[in-house]
Amino acid sequence: MRFFRRNLHVFVFAFLSAFSASWVASNPDRAVAFMRPLVEDAVELGDLGEKVYRDVRQVDWQRLKNEAMDVYVAGLRMPTMLLEHLAEKMKEVEAEVERPRHTDAGALPDASGHLPDAAEDRGPTRAVFVNAAVERRPSG
Repeated sequence: MRFFRRNLHVFVFAFLSAFSASWVASNPDRAVAFMRPLVEDAVELGDLGEKVYRDVRQVDWQRLKNEAMDVYVAGLRMPTMLLEHLAEKMKEVEAEVERPRHTDAGALPDASGHLPDAAEDRGPTRAVFVNAAVERRPSG
């Protein structure tokens, strides 16, 4: 019994190999149809893996190490300086988001023509542009 338990993985592997070989021999078309997507995915993963290896080889690890050490040292020396820099960046992003955007309304089609069935009960509308968002207001 001890021999059987110790080598159970070998018996399971042999059984699965024999079962899969007999299934492939009896259903070759279904086996090809089953394996085709797996092989295509494997080829695509291989191509992606090659690209990843190439990109990783091109990384300048020394520069990244130096940048990480600089940030760590700056964080230890003056943690508030990092937070102040982050606050400045957040203000810049907020100002960029709140900046008004101007859109050419002349390029829009005229809404006074025929309306689709769902919009006929609302009447004609005109587009009003505010900060690059479109609001619908009844015309009139």
